[in-house]
Amino acid sequence: MIAIVAGTPLGAALATRLRSDGREVIAIEPGQSLEPLRALRLVVVDAPAADLLRLARALGDVLDGNHLVAHTIRGLTADGTGATQILHQETAVRRLGVIAGPLAAADLQAGRPSAGVIASRHPEVVEELSAAMSTPRLRLYRGHDPLGVELASSLTDLVTVGCGLAHALGFGETSRALMIVRAVRELGRLIVALGGEVQTASGLAGLGDILVRSHDPESHFFRLGVELAGGSVSARAELVGNARTFRALGRHHRVPAHIFDGLAQLLEGKLAPAELVTHLMTVPILDD
Repeated sequence: MIAIVAGTPLGAALATRLRSDGREVIAIEPGQSLEPLRALRLVVVDAPAADLLRLARALGDVLDGNHLVAHTIRGLTADGTGATQILHQETAVRRLGVIAGPLAAADLQAGRPSAGVIASRHPEVVEELSAAMSTPRLRLYRGHDPLGVELASSLTDLVTVGCGLAHALGFGETSRALMIVRAVRELGRLIVALGGEVQTASGLAGLGDILVRSHDPESHFFRLGVELAGGSVSARAELVGNARTFRALGRHHRVPAHIFDGLAQLLEGKLAPAELVTHLMTVPILDD
């Protein structure tokens, strides 16, 4: 039995997929009591980043050290804090993990083959949740770099915005490839600087997720990039915050972060859409 606290379409789709594939699942939607979590061992926490602190405090009333918990929450706070640290601070749970990768609610609902990664420093979190959530149509691969996976998951939306913008401006596939490759390299360096593993950047949570989302015209963030190319000033606050956070982390750890600096300037209105690719073409050349 597994419980999914489903605060976004992804959590609801995971619950539907697992039930359809024969797993026992309790899905708790926003507004419902969290009490059923007390009796269960395996818990997946899914929520918008903006709701995390409130939810984590509520989870603190029902979760304890016996629970194995993984989250799907994307995004970092302004000081670089991820959902894992917030859950650690606000609950008694100590065995935590991260679920990330190219998991799309529409694919899960339709039963199309889907895959992601679950990463944790605690082997039992990885083994038990991977076994409980892997089916013939959903695979969760095992990882042991939760820091890297959390960082990778948090940047994907930013790169997707940039790819949507480049597509709308007609820059072609070369510009998209440039943006993706440089973003993965910068991410890898940042992950290492923070104590993670460089290969995580090119895994399912990093490159795999980017390849899917950055070429999906139905993706919200791809469409946002298209809208920005047309002069729209709309951008979600947490997206701007993520770009600034990655830029600040890069500067603090002295890691080149030209992609994220450019995206941050774009989202802040300091760089015109058509100037973004030009900006990336003029940054210092690094070894490929």
